This record gives sequence, structure tokens and C-alpha cells, in this order.
Amino acid sequence: MKFKDFIWIMKQKRNSKISLKIFLKGSENITIGAQCKLYRYCELDASNRGRIILGDKVTLNPYVFLQANVNGYIEIGNNTELNNFTIVNSGGKIVIGQNVLIGPKVNIIAYNHSFESIDVPIKKQKSKTAPIIIEDDVWIGANVTILPGVKIGKGAIIGANSLVNKDIEPFSINAGVPCKKIKERK
Repeated sequence: MKFKDFIWIMKQKRNSKISLKIFLKGSENITIGAQCKLYRYCELDASNRGRIILGDKVTLNPYVFLQANVNGYIEIGNNTELNNFTIVNSGGKIVIGQNVLIGPKVNIIAYNHSFESIDVPIKKQKSKTAPIIIEDDVWIGANVTILPGVKIGKGAIIGANSLVNKDIEPFSINAGVPCKKIKERK
């Protein structure tokens, strides 16, 4: 850990528990609210003009990876918890609401590779970004993948191993590949 990152941790503390075994890139672009818990081996990368904002009482369990790529933006609301090995990767905008529970090994990716030209290797084509919005009080099960351009409504549940590639209605229970509504919570 670089000395400037250690100083950043001391400034951010505000009754938060931050492991000294976390990895930081672009710490000047990261804001952490009060009473947060960042466990060992988390990585927060806001280099390349990215921005990461954690609300109050956010928990990042071991091996959570947040990356706000070039001009990317990640905002996580109060009382939200991300479990082990979750990846949040934004080339655009990702907003996760309050009181959200995200299971282990979830992938939230706000960009995708272009492949329109067959004359240019896919790796060299530009990426497309689209925002991902996860509203308040959502529960996302283990191993879920959420693709760009998706909005998950308030109070929704996403079952384990699902692929979310379209908007999810509020207070609905959803599962599958692709993810489909199973029933209502109301």
C-alpha cells in the first residue's frame, strides 16, 4: 500500500472498519461514508477519471472488486452489502440503492464489447456502455450476472445463477437464463 493510500484511509475512517489489506487505485476519486466495513483483499479502482462513492454502513466482504473505468461511476447506497468475490465494473454508470443485499460471485458489468466490424478484431473495437440501476431493497442471489442497460426495480429478488439482460419489475421474484419473472412478492 502506498503512503498516500494509507493517509486516505485515515481521512476516510469516520467509524468505518477498513482493512489495511485492501487495494486502492485512484484513492482521491473514492469517497466512503460513515460506519462502512471494507474487509481484506477488496479492490477499489477509480483511476482513469473514474469515481466510486460508498454511502453509510456499506459492507464490502473479502475479495469484492469495484472498478470505475475511464469516466466510470459507481455509487452504492446506505446499508448495502456486497458478498465475497462480487465484481462491479463500470465504463459508464452503476447506481446501487439502499438496503441492497448482493450474494457472492455476482457480476455487474456496465459495458460490452462491440463486434459490428468483421474487418477489425473484436478486442480492438470500442466498448459500448449503458447504465445499470439497482433500486432500494433488492436481493440478488449468488452467481448472478447483470448486463448493461438494466434497471432492477425496488424490492425485487433475483434468484441464484440468473442472467439479467432486461429490466426487472419492482417487488417481483425472478430467475433463469435469461432472467424471467416467476411471481410477485405482494
